[in-house]
Order: sequence, then C-alpha cells, then structure tokens
Amino acid sequence: MSFYAKIETEYKESLMVIRPDGTIAGKSLLYFIEGIEEYCSKQLNSKGNMARAFSQLEKNTSMPICELLQVFINSYYVGDWDYEEDEYDFFLHRNPSLVVSREDFSKTLLQINERWVDLKKLLWATNQLLKIIMQANLEQPELYDFEDIIADVKGLINTLTFFDQRDVDEVRIKFI
Repeated sequence: MSFYAKIETEYKESLMVIRPDGTIAGKSLLYFIEGIEEYCSKQLNSKGNMARAFSQLEKNTSMPICELLQVFINSYYVGDWDYEEDEYDFFLHRNPSLVVSREDFSKTLLQINERWVDLKKLLWATNQLLKIIMQANLEQPELYDFEDIIADVKGLINTLTFFDQRDVDEVRIKFI
C-alpha cells in the first residue's frame, strides 16, 4: 500500500511533500515515524533490526532519540479525516464500508485536532534527523529503504521550510 505525505497548516493550507526527485514522499517517512513511535513506547523488540537502527541513530545525537523525535510522533495522523464534528452522516455516506460509531468518529477528530505542532520545532527536528541518518552509516536492511527515507526527509525539510518562510506557526503531517 502506498502512502503520501501532506503538510497541513493552521491556515487550512496543505501541500504534498515532494522529494528532491519530484516524486511524492510518504511511505518510508510514515514507516519511520511509526517505527520510532513503537521504539519509544518500548513496544519494539529490542533485538530487531529497527531497534538496532534507532539505537545506532541515538549514538549520533546529543539527546535521547525519543526526545529529539517526539515532535514527529505528536505531529502525524493517517487517513482522510477532513470532517467537522457535525459531518458524521456525510462521513458514513463517503465511507460505507467503514464501521465507526459516532463516538469513535468524534474521538478521532479530537485526536487529530491535537496533532498540531510548532513548525519551527518540527523543522529543527527534521534537520537533526537528516544529519544523524547521514552520520549513522546504517546498513540497508535496518532502516527500511535507506535512500527512500533520506529522500522523504529532504522533501519534508523543503516543505516545512516553504511554510516557515510564509510565517506559518503550526503544522501537522497527514498520510493518505
């Protein structure tokens, strides 16, 4: 399954994250963020390839990797949840195969609304992430597709920089 990354701003603007090669970023970035979220919540097997990769990355930082990348964990969501609280029936109409109660619909919208993060903090963490990935010299199997992650992260930096130059304060990452 393919995922595409989009940056949303508090001004209801959004842009797809475009990698330096002109393709849309997403799948590798999502898997990386989900992996770091699992690692930081201690759900990731400490002997697995991903755990080793994150431990290796942490050796190249001046702070714990979970602290450094917490802004990523706080900033993303998956799915097309562009609805208002009163649009439950419309949501069901557009997604007839999904079984979601009104309560779960409302909870999901609330959780997504809490995903806004400070753009400057996310941009700083993204730049730090690129540096540590480049310095870590990881083996390919440990970090999914190494080149794809680098390309996705560079695309994310470019998109965040664009919004930073437009004086945007808060963003979130949407994967669709």
